Amino acid sequence: MQDILKTRIKAGQITNLTDARYFAARGVSWLGFQLDAGGEGHVSPQMFSAIKEWVEGPLFVGTFGASTAADINESAEILKLDMIQVGLFSGLDDLKQIKGVPIIKEIVIQEPSDLTHLEQELEAYNTYVDSFLLDFGKNGITWESLQAYPEFVDLLVQFCKNYRIILSIVSKPEQVVEIIDKINPLGFNFVGGDEEKVGFKSFEDLDDIFDLLEIEEE
Repeated sequence: MQDILKTRIKAGQITNLTDARYFAARGVSWLGFQLDAGGEGHVSPQMFSAIKEWVEGPLFVGTFGASTAADINESAEILKLDMIQVGLFSGLDDLKQIKGVPIIKEIVIQEPSDLTHLEQELEAYNTYVDSFLLDFGKNGITWESLQAYPEFVDLLVQFCKNYRIILSIVSKPEQVVEIIDKINPLGFNFVGGDEEKVGFKSFEDLDDIFDLLEIEEE
């Protein structure tokens, strides 16, 4: 039986069945797979299909960076993707051409002050996406460093009230619940990888977080 968690969790950059099964058993809402051939942590269509056949529960998200809208549509249909995630190079015109599958739009935060002019971008894309992934982690922004700017934290709280936002930020296991309680995002993003700035290095780290996120059933 899957765990019941205090927030939705997206596990990104899945590359193998072991990780996919682990996250599914811990009750995550989304499993993300890099489907661009040149992308970091790329998974072949064959590997993706094999994992999808063996894992039930989460929604399967195909992540695309440089692919055209036509290529994304083709992959979504062939691989039966539940959702897709697009990044910097997918503009409004591209999103309008993607049909039949909900979209997560990733926005990479370069520095905390980016939040001061983010509202216009969120508003422009909001009609065409299911949710946004605000990624602080790719530039090593930590929860501790963001807290040094209360005004930016307040902006983030407001964005999470007005938009469906999945948050990705470098944090210690014990800080995840604090972030969820304060920011109240749609969900929280974990990313696979060896570098600490993009994810957690072991299942022990993840177990600590999931244990804190579990809701005890009466």
